Amino acid sequence: SCHITLPGHRADTRAVQFSSVGDTIVSLSNDSFKTWHRSDLECQCTGTMVLPSLVRSFILAPGDKYAILGAASGHIFLVELATGTVVEDIAGAHCNDEEAGKSDVTALSLTADSKGLVSGGLDHTVRIWRFELVSDITTGRRLTLESASDCAIKLHDGVTALHCSPDGRLLAVATLDNKETLYYIDTMKLHQELYGKSLPSTCVSFNHPGTLVVTGSKDSAIRLYGTDFGDMRKLIKNAHTGGVTSVKFQAQTNLFFSTGHDGLLNYWDADSFQRIMTLRGHAGIARCLSVAPKGNWVVTCGQDHSLRLWERTQEILNLQEEREEERRRQEEEELGGEELLAGQKRHVEGETRDSEAVRAGRPTAKTEEAVDVILAALRMYQTHLNCPDTAPHYLMLSYGIMDPVECFAEVLARIKSSLLEEAIVQLELSQVLSLLVVLARMCKRNLLTEASVRVAVIAVRTNMPQLTASNTALPFLSILAKHITNYTKTLQDKVGFTTAGLRQCIERHESRHETQLFADAFDRHSTSNKKKKKKEIASRRARLAIS
Repeated sequence: SCHITLPGHRADTRAVQFSSVGDTIVSLSNDSFKTWHRSDLECQCTGTMVLPSLVRSFILAPGDKYAILGAASGHIFLVELATGTVVEDIAGAHCNDEEAGKSDVTALSLTADSKGLVSGGLDHTVRIWRFELVSDITTGRRLTLESASDCAIKLHDGVTALHCSPDGRLLAVATLDNKETLYYIDTMKLHQELYGKSLPSTCVSFNHPGTLVVTGSKDSAIRLYGTDFGDMRKLIKNAHTGGVTSVKFQAQTNLFFSTGHDGLLNYWDADSFQRIMTLRGHAGIARCLSVAPKGNWVVTCGQDHSLRLWERTQEILNLQEEREEERRRQEEEELGGEELLAGQKRHVEGETRDSEAVRAGRPTAKTEEAVDVILAALRMYQTHLNCPDTAPHYLMLSYGIMDPVECFAEVLARIKSSLLEEAIVQLELSQVLSLLVVLARMCKRNLLTEASVRVAVIAVRTNMPQLTASNTALPFLSILAKHITNYTKTLQDKVGFTTAGLRQCIERHESRHETQLFADAFDRHSTSNKKKKKKEIASRRARLAIS
């Protein structure tokens, strides 16, 4: 049996947050809620909770002992992190009425005094909640949420993001009607309305003094506004390709981070409106980020099911060098601008990114022919597996092999190694699974060859995230791992034995003839080269004399 023991998420991670001290990280995915203890060397998973329903947002309560989850059903759950249990379920926190149609709790934000929180949902409502301590029979005193009935706002559209200013004065609410609205948080009266977007904003954040608010939207732009008059200070176009997913200010500064659909983490200066640096790491969308209270750590989560922790260093950053490095990288991408396949990497699998061994960018006609041959061999195997008495396939007749497994091995061996990798990369996931089934069958029958091992390694490396998430592929991966390891070890022993034998033969030959092997042949070759050069020089002199 196969078991996955790694503590990471098995689905897209959608939200992440540091604790108030910065030593704990809480992450949310589509199916689970995890807590991590951060040390200087690594992060260890300290708890996993299966979600009671689909959760759209979360935030940590003051004291870091509880988390508040906003569900797609309109419920708000109060969860104790130590035990992973739901201690309170607020049903109908955001009601699903006929006008709104939906009740997802899409955004949560703590107030500046940490005595309450603000929630917003697709029911066109923003509500304020207060934390209270109540007596409990089992746990003694615990935290609870009480709704402030007089502090609720009815909006014209659903809420996509909201944030309370650290100075406790304003509340910023982004809605689906392509605008953000600033309210006085104590009276919930309108302060300013921010317009100018073609698509809704997905994130909003205040700086520490509350004088600036930054927004990121699906139109790939970041906008900076002054909170006093609602004036746009700066429009940063194409900040992230595909859209901005999260923005957060660094504590006590006017520097902020942003993530987007391009998988990048950008670092910005809100005073000079310049991008300081770009951090790369996520494969796919980077969905959320969180900055530690002291600003020395940043954690991001993304579509690749991973959390990435970034540390601030003492290295002095030169913006001019950063821009030159980006221009150099862009020039390299333009020079090697061949179209890559989906999920394909420029470097060869198993090689480093700086390696000179790179794959061809665009599939050729010969590569497509190799793909067709592999698919035909897979169909041949499946046909004879389902109907053993059927007529021989044309590949069997052409190669003269009537066994489907042996014929498949011969097909792989006949394909050139330069075409084999590109052909395997172009296969779909279902076809890769069928290929692994045949390779596992070859392992059991001791029909492994160098070509089949190469195919298995390329297929697994190219589709590793999808294969590890598939229960169907795990038994075949286990079989391949066992047999390929034994095969490569045996092959290594054969190569070592052959090399040792050749060395012994060379030593015997040298001892018999009292000269090094190939020395005479080298001398004869150098002598003939000297004679050719003399003849060429003589002929040149003769031509010069005639002229």
